[in-house]
Amino acid sequence: RDYHTDTKDAFFTENVKMVDKNSTLLTDTLAYNTRSKIANILGPSNICSGTSHIYSELGYYNTDKEQAQLLKRSRLQNEGRTLVGDSIWYDGKTGVSEAFVNVVYEDSVNHNGLLCNYGYYDDVNGYAMSTDSAVAMDFSQRDTLYIHADTFKVYTFNINTDSVYREMHAYNKVRAYRADVQAVCDSMVYVSKDSCLTMYRDPIVWNLNQQLLGEVIQVFMKDSVVDHAYVHNQAFSAEKLSEKDLFNQVSSKDMFAFFQKGEIHEARAVDNVLVVYYPVDESDSTYQGLVSLETSELRMLMENRKLSSIWATKSDGVMYPMSQIPPQKRFL
Repeated sequence: RDYHTDTKDAFFTENVKMVDKNSTLLTDTLAYNTRSKIANILGPSNICSGTSHIYSELGYYNTDKEQAQLLKRSRLQNEGRTLVGDSIWYDGKTGVSEAFVNVVYEDSVNHNGLLCNYGYYDDVNGYAMSTDSAVAMDFSQRDTLYIHADTFKVYTFNINTDSVYREMHAYNKVRAYRADVQAVCDSMVYVSKDSCLTMYRDPIVWNLNQQLLGEVIQVFMKDSVVDHAYVHNQAFSAEKLSEKDLFNQVSSKDMFAFFQKGEIHEARAVDNVLVVYYPVDESDSTYQGLVSLETSELRMLMENRKLSSIWATKSDGVMYPMSQIPPQKRFL
């Protein structure tokens, strides 16, 4: 080790251990200035402070202010959460951290993650923000759900209490993808208190060969699996059939969908209900014709992911043979 009395610089090599009041730094090479209290990290280093663990090979750490600027794909870990970026800024006193370029965040406890080029996190207030090519991931189920948006924000309420809950806001140009479900909308809000996911402004949801849209769509989760959904105003559902250009369709003011084990088993349409439906002959699986129906309430039962039966209140309807369907009746 060397120490320069004029510059107050000290240099240490091999098995260096620096202990501060709230942290411990372990490294192979360290340059420390006793005046500025800044330790320059010049090789593989580990900084431990409470439950936080930082690994870096290049950067600096201010032992007085408990601030770190870390480069070269440094890593910050805290209670199952891991943050990696080309550069990371961390303030131990305020609990604020920022990450820049090729940022990767993973929460092994809650089974979610995030990719972006800029991320901000306030540990004290439970506030997080990410932007620039941001993609959020939920891998709590068998298949990972990917959500892309211009910006993500997370707010924590009643922090450090038994009634803590969080809200995640995603906007603009939201896109969601999983093998069994996809969605687009302008903005999205998820509230952990009631496990409700709300999509705003022209939301559309796809599930296999079915499409659902409305002014606002709410999806309620139970044990991380879809339990039921509510489509507000101008609700519309379409199911693509096996034969080309044939679609079962329903439009109404509001629409409800109920799920079992993540798969839809019943749907209800309420107020000003219009239906286009192709019943199937069970003996040879051919389409019998087109049913055009108007009613005030409709229930649709699903079996093996296909429409099995329809129930309606007092209604007016016409059935057209397949060879005599008026073109204007084929689509709502």
